[in-house]
Amino acid sequence: MIQNVGIYVYWEVEGMARTQTERKNEWNAKVYDRITVMVQAGEREILKAAAEKEKKTVNRFILESITTAH
Repeated sequence: MIQNVGIYVYWEVEGMARTQTERKNEWNAKVYDRITVMVQAGEREILKAAAEKEKKTVNRFILESITTAH
């Protein structure tokens, strides 16, 4: 059963209420691998500017940079 309560949407599954965010996080954990990239302080802004220049997200910019270099 789906119930809309304010800004939250709850799903009753097997007697357990779950928010839309919880369901999204479960889905993402099933279909994506998470990789954390650590850069020196200030380099994130450099990456972000380079990605914006190409009209891409930082994630897409990094992925495409890796795949074209490989």
